[in-house]
Amino acid sequence: MASFRASLRTYLQTKTALTALVSTRIYTGTVPQGATYPHIMITDISIFVRQGIASEDGQDEERIQFDIYGETYLSVDDIQKQLRVALNVKGQFKMGNYQVYSGNLENKTEFDEKDPDGTENTTKRLIVDYMFVRDIAETV
Repeated sequence: MASFRASLRTYLQTKTALTALVSTRIYTGTVPQGATYPHIMITDISIFVRQGIASEDGQDEERIQFDIYGETYLSVDDIQKQLRVALNVKGQFKMGNYQVYSGNLENKTEFDEKDPDGTENTTKRLIVDYMFVRDIAETV
């Protein structure tokens, strides 16, 4: 059973406008040491299980963080724009074996990172958080 994060990575790798910018450098968990720029790291932030009278049982709200790294602000901004096109889908859609009901941008934060040797702030980092409403488990 693939995690939602892994299904998300696979889904994003099918988006040619995004992969034209990052190739296959979309990672879950950790980024390999010495990874080439630009790249994206996908991290789970939180999961809220919907239960009760006013909500649909069997659905989760999952917040996912995308850390986008590149050498210029324009490069990371172009990547986040393509990420937004891929994830702000109107209506339901399949992502791997998960049924997704919505994906919405929740937050966007920009950073400058120092190089590993502590010199110039040449690496740009943009963090975007998305909230997904999805089935609680994979569907077949």
